[in-house]
Amino acid sequence: MMLSKFYTRSLACAVLVPALLLSSCQKREVLPKSEFPLSEETVTTAVTAQGLDWTFGQDEQEGQTDIKTVYSLRRPESGQEFNTVFITSAQTEELGRYLDTVLMISHTQLQWPLEEPHSWEEWKDLLMLSARLYGGFEDEEEIFQACAKEELPLDKTTLWEGTLTGGYCQVRASAPIQDWSPFAGGGLMYNIHVELFESEDTYHAFK
Repeated sequence: MMLSKFYTRSLACAVLVPALLLSSCQKREVLPKSEFPLSEETVTTAVTAQGLDWTFGQDEQEGQTDIKTVYSLRRPESGQEFNTVFITSAQTEELGRYLDTVLMISHTQLQWPLEEPHSWEEWKDLLMLSARLYGGFEDEEEIFQACAKEELPLDKTTLWEGTLTGGYCQVRASAPIQDWSPFAGGGLMYNIHVELFESEDTYHAFK
């Protein structure tokens, strides 16, 4: 009887362990990491996969070297006749893979005084595209979901930062959001940056 129970438990373990290992492997599936610096094809594929109609302008390749590329995209929803998204990707031995995705916001797009407070939802497309381009994240919404868990700070330029599955992320604004007024005497454009590094140590080395 004791031998039978031992055999039953051993058999259960033999079945359960592989199942747990398989489940663990499945959970570890992440977004694929693209080759850096990014190619135009990779950017186009990511934009299309996300269902965006952002397109390259005439000056889509502002700068390209063996370790760095810069692309600019036009967003029809911005209402602007110029490119408002800029994607800088680089890879070096010292810093590894680096991505900076920038959204430029014209003061003409701002309502003042604000009828509704700004929210993370406004930049969800930018955050998701950044995750797709960098890769290594659990899914394309990981950065957005991490940011959305916290209240959007209106009086700081660093909006969110921390370590995620894909690496270290910092989301920052060119000026505190509370100062985004066309009457504040500031610049005509405000920027949202999503910067991604392989680790926090790499981030500090870069800065």
